[in-house]
Amino acid sequence: DSAPVHFGCAAGLPLVSIFGPTAPSLGYAPVAPRTAVAELSDLHCRPCSTHGGRDCPQQHFRCMRDMEPEMILRHLERLVST
Repeated sequence: DSAPVHFGCAAGLPLVSIFGPTAPSLGYAPVAPRTAVAELSDLHCRPCSTHGGRDCPQQHFRCMRDMEPEMILRHLERLVST
């Protein structure tokens, strides 16, 4: 599911990569200058997977459910304005 991010990086597009159960430190983060990472890094249960998945070991999926759309929009606005 990270392929579109890497295609966008290769095309030089500004993009926000959303990380839920995985984490950028696992090696899937974008590596282009006009990118940002949206994640809830303060969750003790993250990362719970190296490739994501349909099941949450904690049964709450807070890594995605608690992510506010406004966070992603702030990242996008910052990228587009630069």
